[in-house]
Amino acid sequence: MPFTVYFDDSGSDPQQLVANATGLIIPAQRIIPMEREWESLKKKEGFSDFHTSEFVARNRDSEFATWDDKKHKRVFRRIRQITRKYGAQVFSFSVKKDDYDYCVPTELRKYMGEHHYSWAIRQASMFAQLWKRDKKVSEPYEWIFDWMEKHEPGRKEIERTFEQMEYLHHRLYGIKNEYAHADFRSGKTLAGLRCADLLAWTNFNFSLHQWNLLGRPLHPFAVKAWDDFESMPSSRSPSVARLFHSGNDPVEWNCAVVLTRNQLEGLVQSELQDGHRVSLIKEWEEHKKAGTSQGV
Repeated sequence: MPFTVYFDDSGSDPQQLVANATGLIIPAQRIIPMEREWESLKKKEGFSDFHTSEFVARNRDSEFATWDDKKHKRVFRRIRQITRKYGAQVFSFSVKKDDYDYCVPTELRKYMGEHHYSWAIRQASMFAQLWKRDKKVSEPYEWIFDWMEKHEPGRKEIERTFEQMEYLHHRLYGIKNEYAHADFRSGKTLAGLRCADLLAWTNFNFSLHQWNLLGRPLHPFAVKAWDDFESMPSSRSPSVARLFHSGNDPVEWNCAVVLTRNQLEGLVQSELQDGHRVSLIKEWEEHKKAGTSQGV
């Protein structure tokens, strides 16, 4: 598989007002060098794991609690550098939960996503597929999520979403296994997941800022990360660009979509009027009940 997509979702906590899913695409040949550089950084700076929110806050129970400002900024800069150095493309979706609850009818949620975060994952993965197709890559992605136990509802929801997307992709395009290689791994051992965490944290905070939901200025680290990622070279992906009504425009490296209520209403109406995807997912459900979930 030439590309791996490392996913992180922010806002799955019911108390959060926004749901975000961010996918970091890394070419397979870059993964081992990335892991080596990440392990070297951890050893040099003396930390065993990294979660952006904990790191930025220097939580008193964390490894970073006693770090001075100089070290704090230095390590944050290096993690941004690693993310930019090895990542080929980023797709991120943010949606206000009350917008989703208002716009998406109950009967449609089982097809668009029972939960806000699973809908965001669905959208980001669809953009990743369009980008890969434009790059003329036929091999399927490997999709990596941070570890969840098999019984956890979040994992079950993601697995259900990917089963649906696999069925849809096959029925719509005649291609199998595009969503078949999804796994849940410990982020403590995977640099890609920790860099995806940084991207998700950055995009999540900027979506809160855009919707005036932060109640305070953006953290300077969020501003610095956003500016760093925004400075990355754009790439050509006409299939993605057409979704923004500009098929010839380049796609930003950190393609972070912050969906307005009007845009979400438009997507819902499009799904309802077309009805084809909904009918295919209903078809998938019937095969699932019959014990033949592939259905083809």
